[in-house]
Amino acid sequence: MPDPVTQPAIAFASAISTAPQSRPAVDDLLRQLGGSVAGPVGFTILFASMHHVEALQAITDRLRAALRPAALVGCTCEGVIGTRREVEGGPAIAVLAGTFAGLD
Repeated sequence: MPDPVTQPAIAFASAISTAPQSRPAVDDLLRQLGGSVAGPVGFTILFASMHHVEALQAITDRLRAALRPAALVGCTCEGVIGTRREVEGGPAIAVLAGTFAGLD
């Protein structure tokens, strides 16, 4: 009898913060994400408005420490799109984190 095919567990979580200061914004993002992604985080994608450009290193350092993604990429942008909202011209950071447990 053949082995049953195991379906990989694919999970995504996203968060957005409009806090004007970077540290509280990351606190807010991590609170929103909570334990939304079960298992190891495979990737994290960061979108940040130019309001946070001076703190990008600190932001990515905190996200790496908290989420421990295999890969983290990001960019600055004029419009930040997140969970059920879009922010243009104001301070915002959005994060998408995902896992592909069971995929090699």
